[in-house]
Amino acid sequence: MRWSSEFLLSGGVPAGGNYIGLGITNGVFEPTNIGSGIYALKYVYNDPNGCSDSAYSNVVVDVCAGISNPLYAAINVYPNPIQNNLYLDFRQINEEVSISLINVTGELIYSEKVNNNFGDVFVINTDGFAKGLYFLSLNINGEELNYRIVKTQ
Repeated sequence: MRWSSEFLLSGGVPAGGNYIGLGITNGVFEPTNIGSGIYALKYVYNDPNGCSDSAYSNVVVDVCAGISNPLYAAINVYPNPIQNNLYLDFRQINEEVSISLINVTGELIYSEKVNNNFGDVFVINTDGFAKGLYFLSLNINGEELNYRIVKTQ
């Protein structure tokens, strides 16, 4: 995924746990402060009875300043944060687009291939999705564009 600044980690189940790992402070991940590499993020939950459990996920940080993909300017993803519908405005491209939406635990929530013809705005209904952080990946002719999406309701 591509981030240029810090972001709040969310979506751990059950809610109320803590995120631990290099680059994490008070539940906020700051990729620009740790440099390139593969980092383990840990989610720990302790229940009122003294039981605990944890889950791990790896994140790849690739510090690559000054390189930009012009496709980002050709696609508009809105609104963010979302409540009901996520709109993908593909009006400036005329290519097949593979869409993937992944939750914070790495589970593929939504996947579809769209044959886009200039002028299309694609809608993903997120009514059945839980609140939290999602990762949207768009693949266009082998070029991958990544977005961080927050679902608030």
